Amino acid sequence: MRREHPAILNNELTLAFWIMPAGHGTLVRHGYAHYGFFAGMAGNGGVDAGGGGEWHVASTNDNLVDSKWHNVAITIGGEPFREIRLYVDGVMKGSGKSKAPCLTQSLEFFDGYNGILSEIRLYNRVLDADEISALATPDKAETAQ
Repeated sequence: MRREHPAILNNELTLAFWIMPAGHGTLVRHGYAHYGFFAGMAGNGGVDAGGGGEWHVASTNDNLVDSKWHNVAITIGGEPFREIRLYVDGVMKGSGKSKAPCLTQSLEFFDGYNGILSEIRLYNRVLDADEISALATPDKAETAQ
């Protein structure tokens, strides 16, 4: 599914969702080759996030293919739209900067993803660590607006 979204034009975003993965596949991508962003389930059951032509800017080796729900949040921000942070279950697991901006105007979700997902949220700003932790705690998820 491809969606145009004005949040991407603000040079900051947070994408958060719940997943119960059954294997590897693309979770989200936008852009192309050297200007864009992607996140996907790796073959080891972890999550990889990258952008600006770099595939592994932020990664986790935690095996999420365990028949449990997990909250994943990815933030992109900084000048010029290069800092990528990856959170799993409210804890930052990786961060880094891409060499080129992660710019485009649309997102393509869950192309080839193998598993169940729920509660997809897109914010037009970078949520802070406390807000992301709240998203991973179901009874506190409404605090991040």
